Amino acid sequence: MAISQAHLTKREKAHNAAWVSVLRCIGIARRLLQGPARAEELLEAARQAAGDDAYPPSPSARARAFKRDRERLRHTLRVGFRYDPKRGLYLLEDPGPLFSLSLSPASQQALALLSQVFDGDPWRGVEVQTLLHELIQRLDTDTRR
Repeated sequence: MAISQAHLTKREKAHNAAWVSVLRCIGIARRLLQGPARAEELLEAARQAAGDDAYPPSPSARARAFKRDRERLRHTLRVGFRYDPKRGLYLLEDPGPLFSLSLSPASQQALALLSQVFDGDPWRGVEVQTLLHELIQRLDTDTRR
C-alpha cells in the first residue's frame, strides 16, 4: 500500500526518494553477502529492505533504478561485485568498508587456523566450511590476503 506523498514538499519528496535508494542498496548488499544472486533475487532483497514500492512499476524504469543502485553500490558504498553472464549471477568480490567484518588480530588468526583445520575435510562438515567461507568473504580485501 503506497502512502500518499501529495502533502510533502519537493525537498521532502527528494529526501524520501534518496532514503529509499539507500535502503535498496543496503538490501542488495546484504543479499550479495549471502552468496551469488540473480537480478530477481537482488530486486526482491531491495523490496524487502525498502518496501513494496521500492522500485517503479514500469519494467524500464525499474531496470534504470536497479542500474543506478548498482552504480551507487560500486562508487558510493565501494562494494565490489561483478556480473557473470554465463551463470546469470551477481557475485560479491569486496564487501566494502560499510559491510566488511572487522576482526581483532587474534580473531583473524583463529579464523586462519579454523580454515586450515577444516579445509577440504568432508567429514568435518560442509556447514563449517560454508560458515568460514562467508566470514572470510566479509573481510576486507587486505585482511583476506
